[in-house]
Amino acid sequence: AFAGGAPAAEFVRAPRIGEIAVALTPLRPVGKVLIDGEPAEVEARSSGAVIDAGARVRVIDVEGLRAVVELAAERVR
Repeated sequence: AFAGGAPAAEFVRAPRIGEIAVALTPLRPVGKVLIDGEPAEVEARSSGAVIDAGARVRVIDVEGLRAVVELAAERVR
């Protein structure tokens, strides 16, 4: 055991359908995303086309601890 508590990996949780995230890396089709409000990145897979790093995505399915994502609706300008 660690004196400062458990290692961060023990706090990883499964993504939930409908959550919004930002792509930290390009998803071609697999990469990393950061779900809004969560401290740790999660592995994600694009549901179709390549998604660029920095894009807003929505979780549409979950495979174990991996999120399946699609581009979120474009921002209203």
